Amino acid sequence: MKISKSICALFAAVIMAVFGLWGCNSAEPLKDNSPRDFTCVLKYTGKTYMPKPFNKPYKYAIYDINGNFIAYVDSTRLVVPRMDQFIDKLVIIRGAIATIDDDPVLRAEYLKIARP
Repeated sequence: MKISKSICALFAAVIMAVFGLWGCNSAEPLKDNSPRDFTCVLKYTGKTYMPKPFNKPYKYAIYDINGNFIAYVDSTRLVVPRMDQFIDKLVIIRGAIATIDDDPVLRAEYLKIARP
């Protein structure tokens, strides 16, 4: 009797584990919006003194070291006296990426220059 109860409990645990993990095999990637660190180049994409209209959603964007666009930067949460000291430099920026108006936007929480 004791053996059959433990076998039933084991069988129930296996069934629950199989059904619980069934959703992990989805074709859509997980949408993880947790903050993480990015080592990248910060570039200014804002308005310059040109007659063209300003069509970019944010003033700053991050690019990888090969020059590929990663995301625009929402710098409203940053407590930085001047952003120009970080422009065109390799920086470490922490934040979560969200999709806003079909554009990837990094909501920055922390920014510093990357030291070798």
